[in-house]
Amino acid sequence: MKWIKSWVYLVLSGLAFHVFLTMNGLHWLDLWDLPSALMIIAGWLFTLVNYPLSEISKAFVQSTGMNQVDQAPNLSALILKSIGQNGLLAGGVCSLLGVVQALGNLDDMGALGAALAISFLGLLYALCFNFGVILPLQNALQRLIGTEY
Repeated sequence: MKWIKSWVYLVLSGLAFHVFLTMNGLHWLDLWDLPSALMIIAGWLFTLVNYPLSEISKAFVQSTGMNQVDQAPNLSALILKSIGQNGLLAGGVCSLLGVVQALGNLDDMGALGAALAISFLGLLYALCFNFGVILPLQNALQRLIGTEY
C-alpha cells in the first residue's frame, strides 16, 4: 500500500512538472545537458571508493523492500547518505565550473548561455535525484530501522 502512495506522488509530481514546462513553452529535452549529467554521474561514482558495488546494490534493494538482504539497515542508510552527498557535491562543483566558464566568456552571449546552462542544470540534476530518489529511500530505511530496533 505504501508503494501505491509513492507512485501516485511521483506521477502527480511529473504531471505538475510537465504542465509547468508546457505553460512556459518548453519541452523535456530542453532540460537535457550531457556535460551536466556526466558530472553528476562522476560524483556518484565516488561512492564506489568507500563501498563495494555489491553493498550499494543491496542498499537499494533493502530500501525498496523487494527482498530480504543480509546487510544491516544502518549500513544501507550510510551508503544512501553517501550517494546523496556525493551527488550534491558534484552538483555544486558543476555549478562552480559553469559560473567560472561564464565569467570567462562575458563577451560572447552564446557561450555565456551554455555555461550558465551547465551551471544550473548540473545542480538541478543533483537536487532532483537527491530529493526524488535518495531521500525517499532513506526515509524507507529509517522506518525499517525503527521497526527492527
